[in-house]
Amino acid sequence: MATDAFVKKGQSFAERWEPPIFAALNDGLGLVSSSGDYWVEQKRFTLHVLRNLGVSRNLMEERILEEFHLRLDNISPNEIIDADSLFGLITANILNRVLFSYSFDDKNLEFYFESKRKHEEHYKILGFYHLCLPKWVVKTPFLRSTLDTLMEPILESKHFVRANITERIRAIKDGTREIGEDPSDYVDSFLLHMDKLRKESGEDDSSFNLETLVANVFDLYEAGQNSTSRTLSLGFFYLLHNPRLVKKIREELRNATGGTRDVLQSDKPRTPWLNAAINHDIELTTIWRSYENSSSRKSTGDSKGKE
Repeated sequence: MATDAFVKKGQSFAERWEPPIFAALNDGLGLVSSSGDYWVEQKRFTLHVLRNLGVSRNLMEERILEEFHLRLDNISPNEIIDADSLFGLITANILNRVLFSYSFDDKNLEFYFESKRKHEEHYKILGFYHLCLPKWVVKTPFLRSTLDTLMEPILESKHFVRANITERIRAIKDGTREIGEDPSDYVDSFLLHMDKLRKESGEDDSSFNLETLVANVFDLYEAGQNSTSRTLSLGFFYLLHNPRLVKKIREELRNATGGTRDVLQSDKPRTPWLNAAINHDIELTTIWRSYENSSSRKSTGDSKGKE
């Protein structure tokens, strides 16, 4: 029955339920709030682009290690650090490289940390009650203005994404940036594909437009940063409270790397303790985020088991 439902009739389960308060942010566009053929098309394109940019390949591993060394190599043994902020910045920079080809630096670090602080305050206020608000509440002007105030940190992130995309388009038009056959980030890949479709059809009615680009990048930025940084932070604190496990993992890593290089994905068969700790960390994070419903599905068709 499971094979019949999710493999043979998988398209019938492509629809997704999204709390109206979140769906209103992107007007049903993007990778999180959309459904049906539009969502399938954008998901396929995004997965294709991310693979080309090195996700799940050695190229992404190199980018991650480079960012970790940049942030961690200068930390002294006795220095006190804010692990949550550190892992958040590392995650944000890796995402920014994939989406925009740049990292947060001294020029915009203040913006990042202020935005992160507002996000944390926002999620403390946002409750299950807000997720259950019906569509008519979200669409009523007076009530919507109140919700916009609540969602202000999220809207600021969307404005940040839109400003970056607008600046990219301006740079392409004035010739200060060129998109080659091998785009260097997600925004370039989307703009190149959008231009290709426009030239082929001569029309602008494709789902690949600027509003979809803003929504897609916003979803990738928000979802990727929050979930990944939280997973890293929880894993870090879990290890702090399990010194015996840390000792076993350290011995395991020394044997795998000789203590002379970074641990790589290719070392996975020789690091069972580390693998188990990572899996447990992911389980803890999943429980912590279980209140979210963005991965839920709704059916548009019936599926029956064999009689």
